[in-house]
Amino acid sequence: MRAASASVACALSLVARVALPAPPAALQPSSPPLLDTPRPGGQDDKSAHLSSFVMGFAASVLSDVDPKDAKAATKVWADMIMRRKNQKVESQAVVYDGLASMEAALRASLVDFVWLPPKVFLEARDHLPIVPIVISTPLRGLFNEFVLVVRRDARVTTVRELKNKRLTMETEHDGSIPMIWLETLLMKEAQPERPEQFFASVKGARKPSHTILPVFFGQADACIASRSAFETVVELNPQVGKELETIASSAPFVSAIGSLRKDFFAKYEPLVTANLELLHDDPQGRQILTLFKQGRLLRFKESYLATVEQLLKEHEALRLKSIRRP
Repeated sequence: MRAASASVACALSLVARVALPAPPAALQPSSPPLLDTPRPGGQDDKSAHLSSFVMGFAASVLSDVDPKDAKAATKVWADMIMRRKNQKVESQAVVYDGLASMEAALRASLVDFVWLPPKVFLEARDHLPIVPIVISTPLRGLFNEFVLVVRRDARVTTVRELKNKRLTMETEHDGSIPMIWLETLLMKEAQPERPEQFFASVKGARKPSHTILPVFFGQADACIASRSAFETVVELNPQVGKELETIASSAPFVSAIGSLRKDFFAKYEPLVTANLELLHDDPQGRQILTLFKQGRLLRFKESYLATVEQLLKEHEALRLKSIRRP
């Protein structure tokens, strides 16, 4: 743990504060996300007392964050949440490789708060004992957008023209939003749904720069990355922006959903939600959020899932259409 803590401290020391632009109009919160007044049972309720707090992550939510660093940072995170209430708690972070192990932990009351990617959340919410309370935002903007990037001198303007070319992605696992968006782009062009059947190769990279720079150096023909990651790389190296361009952009998608275990929610939701929403106001809280590639946490609203649900419906409709195609 000492080594992990040292690694986190090193990472946090390099973090810079990033200003967030306004979200797309369709996903703009209708009311201020911060808690302006104390809620019953919330920050001013001295009856709400915790002796322990366990935060769990689906492994896919961590992206390019080292799990050891995530565990160490999350312990600090949980301690900060409770410190605002002047409570001392035993905090712990757990990373779950599969949904089954997370569900078992929830039902055994071994984890209090869990982070899930949007697709998994939508598929599992009806049978998991959880209540969503917050969403995470990326470092730039309030929602994730993905872009398909190519070299300008390749003169490629459509996905169809990338057949038998080399592709890199930030996350290449099945079920990720970038992968589903890519499959949807292919099926719209009447191409095979599976990227490996269309491209010469599909390679995943944990770091955004390892996704984008191979295209810049001619080691790959195209990449899919988050818009915020691409813009960051361009800022660091303006030549990248001169030589690369986007030929497709996704809708804005929520990054991850944070939920409390149902029985825990009934007693502690106001305390936890209020303090999570205020993390970005604390210097140490901002550092930890940035380590997790998060800008801030907003109170959950069903409308934030609309674009994900729309993408999944479109993907399924195109998949069924391709099956029926002679």
